[in-house]
Amino acid sequence: MLAVIREGAKSWLSQLLIWSVAITFVGAAFFVWGDAQKQTGDVVAIVDDVEISNQRYRDALRRIEDALRSQFGGKMDQTMLDALNPESIALNSVISMELQLKAAKDAGLVVTDAELAGAIENNNDFKVAGSFNKKRYSDLLAMNNQSPAKFESFLRDDLLVEKLKGLVNRSVSISDAQAYARFINDNQSVTVRYARVKPADLESEVEMTESALEIWYKDNISEYMSPEERSFQILRVKNSSFLDKVEASEIEISDYYDSNMDEFEIKESVTVSQILVTEPDKVIAPDKTRTAYEKLEKGADFAEVAKELSDGPMAAEGGDMGKVNRGQMVPEFEEIVFDLEEGAFSKPFLTQFGWHIAKVTKKIEGQYLRLDQVKGTVRNRVIRNNTISAARQFMTNIAQSATAETFASVAETNADVTLSGFVVKKGAVDPSLDIPTEILAELFVSAEKVVSTPVKTENGYALFLVNTITPPAELPLEDVKEAAEEHFREQMAKNNAEKIALDVEKQVNDGNNLQTVATEQGLSITDTPPFSRKSMRDKSQSLDAGMVMEAFDLAKGEAKSVAVNDDYLIITLLERHAIDRKEALAAVPGLKKDLLKRKRMEVYDRFLTGLRKQADADGRVQILAKLN
Repeated sequence: MLAVIREGAKSWLSQLLIWSVAITFVGAAFFVWGDAQKQTGDVVAIVDDVEISNQRYRDALRRIEDALRSQFGGKMDQTMLDALNPESIALNSVISMELQLKAAKDAGLVVTDAELAGAIENNNDFKVAGSFNKKRYSDLLAMNNQSPAKFESFLRDDLLVEKLKGLVNRSVSISDAQAYARFINDNQSVTVRYARVKPADLESEVEMTESALEIWYKDNISEYMSPEERSFQILRVKNSSFLDKVEASEIEISDYYDSNMDEFEIKESVTVSQILVTEPDKVIAPDKTRTAYEKLEKGADFAEVAKELSDGPMAAEGGDMGKVNRGQMVPEFEEIVFDLEEGAFSKPFLTQFGWHIAKVTKKIEGQYLRLDQVKGTVRNRVIRNNTISAARQFMTNIAQSATAETFASVAETNADVTLSGFVVKKGAVDPSLDIPTEILAELFVSAEKVVSTPVKTENGYALFLVNTITPPAELPLEDVKEAAEEHFREQMAKNNAEKIALDVEKQVNDGNNLQTVATEQGLSITDTPPFSRKSMRDKSQSLDAGMVMEAFDLAKGEAKSVAVNDDYLIITLLERHAIDRKEALAAVPGLKKDLLKRKRMEVYDRFLTGLRKQADADGRVQILAKLN
């Protein structure tokens, strides 16, 4: 399974490294660097004269781990995550960021104040009613413990790196010939014949002696280590504990309303029905549409005509689509229906779905609810935010004063604080334990006997303290003998299967027929349906075992042994099928655009690699901490 994970990650890990070092602030979630005031003071690396703090590294690590989990659809456990070494990726990303900034400045690139201001003003997170709102900007930064000066410094760096990327990629281009060749590469199909060798069928033939098992175990001891174990304590406080300690002043209520007016917007909407004839390829309205329109002009009931002639999904309900907000439908549809008066129906018009006739039965103008209409809601939201701020400040104060010796006693003197203790093993944390995921993300990169900074949880804030760290240890063979024997047999059977496959491959390449050699070995023969690289990437299609990438590099009749899942295949190319030239030429423009994007990423990836190699050679990068 880990091999599959690594293979799936290879193609985009470089991309993750490139883009994780400079997450674009404009139009994106922007609080990625953490609170600069919560630095631990520990320095994990130095690039030129810039110190990289442990806090900055941990922020990067959290982003990397979230990206890895997202890439695999949340199906990645801690063992799989550890196999990809996110710690190394995170540290390299922050080092790479500093190297890029240095390269940009050396190239004479700058970010002007006007460019910085434009990036902030165009960020949707800072807009109210479609326009930049200075108070919302300040409030959002404050809510995330971020000062404007520090945020703008990070944003300026981010924009500077974007300029460097543009400079590096300025000369990158893709020709028609390159795009055409890529189409052939992706779409030309082949047919493969293969024989299969199953290690599982060979396990019963494996001979195992005590001495052989002991030698094998020593060679594979890394697979039989007890995982690192950590004991730790958590102090928690709920936001709700501060409900009776906070208020919502009139100024706070007014300020919240002014900064969050979009929350109280009633979208412009219409209640609409339609008659839809699903013939979008017709330039002129089809007969059925014209018939429907003529009936409506003569006074026929819209709902009855829709039931009779509409192809739309709501035809049985008279074409009733209900209330539609502006921005929900395709532009061609909205342009018509939002210009109609109540009770009016449109002339036939065309969209990508077909020919429509629309009728509006009710219109609601867009508006913002007044403060007096939503004051109760606003008050509740202000109180909620104030409880969050109070909980965060409360735990910040504790974090600043607590030590490893006094950590547990905090709960004894604060009724709102709860204390819990746990012992967990890396990669084997019981999901039923009451441990916030936010703490688990930091637990195994935290130092022993150091009180953490406040961690935001689902319903409050927490601090944690690692009391002991028990490092991984080798397990004696006697403790895992049953599992070791099983793995020994599996490995030996796999080795024997590989030898058989290589022997068959050699015989075929020496001029023997695959079917003849396979029959002598007791192996079955299978022919695949035609397949291409493109069809192999189609996740909706089930793949035959013999549909492997190695097939595309074979000459006709040539054999190659390939490991597929737990088995070995010996594949030969039966036929390479012809390509449709017209289809290939038509695809060239779109491919050029996609290939240009990929090539720019590859070029910048090589540029980053060169930056790091040169910096290492010059002694400009110092890694000071040993990371988990």
